[in-house]
Amino acid sequence: MIGVKAFFYEYKYYLYPDGCDLSQLKRMDHVRVQRLTEEFCMAPNFVEESIVEENLAIENPERLFDVDVNLYTREEYDALLKKQVERVCKGCVSFGGDSSDLTGHHREMGLDGVCYLREEESSPWDFATCIQAFSDFASERIDELAACIDRGDQKKLNRILNSALSKLFTELNFVGAKKDGQYFLFICSSPETSDVSHVLNGYVAQMMMKIAFHERGWQVMSYRAAGIYPYTGKTTFDGNVCSVYPLDEFHCGIRIYAKNPSTRKQETMLQDFDDLLCSLAGENAVRTFVMEYAISDDAPKSTVKEAANALLARYFAYIKNLPPETGYPYPVPYGVDESAAAVAFPLREGITEGYTRCTYYSFLGKEDAENMAELLRLFPFAYLVCPTAASDPELSAALLWYLSNADKIPEPYRNPEDPRISAANLGMAFCRGGEAIVDFAVASENLLLRTLRALAPVLQKIGATLVFVKGENVTRYRCGYTFTEEHI
Repeated sequence: MIGVKAFFYEYKYYLYPDGCDLSQLKRMDHVRVQRLTEEFCMAPNFVEESIVEENLAIENPERLFDVDVNLYTREEYDALLKKQVERVCKGCVSFGGDSSDLTGHHREMGLDGVCYLREEESSPWDFATCIQAFSDFASERIDELAACIDRGDQKKLNRILNSALSKLFTELNFVGAKKDGQYFLFICSSPETSDVSHVLNGYVAQMMMKIAFHERGWQVMSYRAAGIYPYTGKTTFDGNVCSVYPLDEFHCGIRIYAKNPSTRKQETMLQDFDDLLCSLAGENAVRTFVMEYAISDDAPKSTVKEAANALLARYFAYIKNLPPETGYPYPVPYGVDESAAAVAFPLREGITEGYTRCTYYSFLGKEDAENMAELLRLFPFAYLVCPTAASDPELSAALLWYLSNADKIPEPYRNPEDPRISAANLGMAFCRGGEAIVDFAVASENLLLRTLRALAPVLQKIGATLVFVKGENVTRYRCGYTFTEEHI
């Protein structure tokens, strides 16, 4: 049956009960329905043999969406899929060469013949796959890492981790710690570290936690945590040694007292002060607010502890207004003046306000993109343009829920054995025309497309467009079950 009316709710598909439509369904709390599972098929095409009866509780009616589906027998579906396998799968490392054996193909490719999991021998690894390989390597050496922490041997800890990471990405600065029997691994930054690097570090930490470290009771964090990270510097900062001064309504700078220090001494003092402040207030608080350090012979007003407490007070006041799931680096608000010449890429011209975890990407201009081409090949920038979401609060809330809960995509479409994370959500902006824009730093282009395909009914309702910035190339897609390239 072609063009059967159905509905989509929290990543699952259902047939409407007899005589019911979407408006009626939104007024129901519970309903007995037939669920269209993606066993041996892929939406929007389903097989009759995979339909199951289910009692559905509808607690969030704004997450309900109309959808047209097609129903086939298993025999009909397999015959259509076999033709696509014969057309598409040759040359893929996962293809055994026998198109009559459809094992695995049902969850990999739909009847449109598009497969985002295809991989050839010559296919380069994307960032997600590189960090998965590193995380596997690190997890296999977790006992060695624990022994390094027990001995306080940070140099060997870094040698072990960077021996693999440097071949896949770049070296990072790791510090291990132990408190109350629990092991911690911190990815440290410096005051000069860019916000895109903070996002990258956060991705690495998140991947390591997904692969073995969480199961073993470790905490891997992309910042030095207050009260756990041990100060490693050699400078003693006793008494009043610093002054905190405002740079704007949000950020501040810190002057550190010293009388005519040498250039080398200045560098050591600044590094040690930052290290001590991060151990007291947490690197997440320090990097959020402190934009600069300076050496000064002016009379100091605060101890390091007082400066840390002041930062912590600002930090807790700030994060209490953020959603609980918000991670570091934290989003900062921004606005673009109507007369601004910073038109970056398609459909971003009308941005008036928003928030971002990465100003490097959210304010990316074409000239900037050329300078950052190498980074954008490793970690591309992408954004969803949603024409009606900003003017419809329910639609906007539904979109954000779906984007934030991809882990709820049902198996077998979601492969629980694949720990890779497709992208890091950077923030959201709103435009004069009522559009909403959601920004991503992309770790795997194919995984992101496959993930967004899972919420096709939502994106189609909104009329969403996806724009990719990869190296010097900009590609624009109309969102749906297939991503149709639009010429700019």
